[in-house]
Amino acid sequence: MDVKILAQLHGVKAQSVVDHQEVEGADILRIDLKNEPELRRAIETRARDQDIFDTDRTVDGTAVRFTPDHLLKARQLNFVDPGLPGEPRIPGWRLVAEVYGPRALHGAVVERLGFYTFDRHSGSTTYDFSQPNEHLTRPWARYSLGYLEEGDKLVMLGVNPSKGNIEVNHIDTGENAQELSGTFARVQFDMPNLHEHFPQAPDRGFLVYLPSGFYRLNGTW
Repeated sequence: MDVKILAQLHGVKAQSVVDHQEVEGADILRIDLKNEPELRRAIETRARDQDIFDTDRTVDGTAVRFTPDHLLKARQLNFVDPGLPGEPRIPGWRLVAEVYGPRALHGAVVERLGFYTFDRHSGSTTYDFSQPNEHLTRPWARYSLGYLEEGDKLVMLGVNPSKGNIEVNHIDTGENAQELSGTFARVQFDMPNLHEHFPQAPDRGFLVYLPSGFYRLNGTW
């Protein structure tokens, strides 16, 4: 995946990504935190959001509860549709549930489950994560683990889902305000063994499975 798109999915500037590797279907991003003060502040303060994000989860078949410490909601106008005249920008949201260490898996400083949804996806359509996503025809999902290293860098190990589905609704509730809701089921992330490429990563691959879940958030911009 293009590093500029990956940076947008992680909510950082492309110039903050100082290194990027693609390994066995996963990505390793090294992010310079000096250029991302809000990300650094979120990791350090571990602020709790009052919106609702609830999901069942298993890791390698064992139930492991996912209770976010922080919910991020960011209005996005970064993507364009090359299939439409003039390539108009597509309004959407970057929605991320974060768990911080020591509760994050495998010694990570941050564990992320994120969705990137667009207003045009809102409605009764159920989208399949296993299908191609040309021209942004469906939402994105992303699972990541983040590790700090010397030099004020955050290294993110991330994968897209191999299967699962989602339905989303963006309902206008006022000027520059929307209620954001979504339900997802049977979502699977297959994280490969990246230890050879990044020593802090676990020395084995693992599977994260979300049998069912939902979120309901209030977004403003």
